[in-house]
Amino acid sequence: VQVRVGSPKPTTIFGKSRDLSDGGILVETNQTLMLHDKVVVSFLIPGAERMIQSESLVMREVVRPGGARRYGLKFLSLGEEDQGIVREFLAGSTAT
Repeated sequence: VQVRVGSPKPTTIFGKSRDLSDGGILVETNQTLMLHDKVVVSFLIPGAERMIQSESLVMREVVRPGGARRYGLKFLSLGEEDQGIVREFLAGSTAT
């Protein structure tokens, strides 16, 4: 997962996705994000032909033992096609 931060200076933070829903994603990283900042998150879904990307809002932060941080990002601009890819992936990952 890539998270592009615009301020105080443009930078890209890399992390791992820990949870995904049609409304957002949980990202684990050793870097710090600021609550309520707008960022751009990009990630790959298995089987998708391209990266999924959305402007997102940092909604929550959990600091884990050892310093890893988890951030809940709420999608703000997930396109219709990307929404379909996410929904299809989620439906497949929950099927028994």
